[in-house]
Amino acid sequence: MIKPVKFSLSYSGEVKCSLTLKRFYPPDIKIRWSSGESQTKIMDYSRPVQSADGETFDVTSVFTLPRSLCFPVYVTWEHQSVKEPPSIILNPSDLPWHPQIEELNSPDLKLNTESKIQVKISRYFSEDLTVEWNKKEMGTDRFVAVDINKYKSEISEHQRQSDNTYSCTASLLFTPTLPEDQRSEFICRVQHPCMEQPIERRIGPLQIT
Repeated sequence: MIKPVKFSLSYSGEVKCSLTLKRFYPPDIKIRWSSGESQTKIMDYSRPVQSADGETFDVTSVFTLPRSLCFPVYVTWEHQSVKEPPSIILNPSDLPWHPQIEELNSPDLKLNTESKIQVKISRYFSEDLTVEWNKKEMGTDRFVAVDINKYKSEISEHQRQSDNTYSCTASLLFTPTLPEDQRSEFICRVQHPCMEQPIERRIGPLQIT
């Protein structure tokens, strides 16, 4: 019986991958881990323990990923009960620390006064986070990348939280003008290695005062 690989995160930024195999016999088993393109193999010598039934064995094997997070990670085990060694491939999207994104917020937007739209992003690891802003074109339903000459995208410093994940605030700074910013709409798109698809948040139509 194979249990899903579990992940834990240390203060130093190391990720521990734990694989548990249950109820096998005899106890002799070989487990190998490897990571990155080079696939340098590491043999695990964890000692099996007797299962609750008193007749079979369980083992938990732990592999520590360095802070650089070299993916993919491969784990393979050999046991006389199987002809072909089973294996599992782990990718960044398997990690559980997906960004949590609050709703976009904007204080009063005043004409010809520097303003900003902000969003709080939290509970992610690693810090490899990308934020993209798009604006709805006037008179259309199409969103395009903001004009970098007018709109400035900023991400605050990544703050470590008590669970060793990170949080930050993403901002879009600009000086509202008419007519292009009246009733404007924006999309904030957040991408992270843990996610196969980006997450979006939308705000607008905005009122310029």
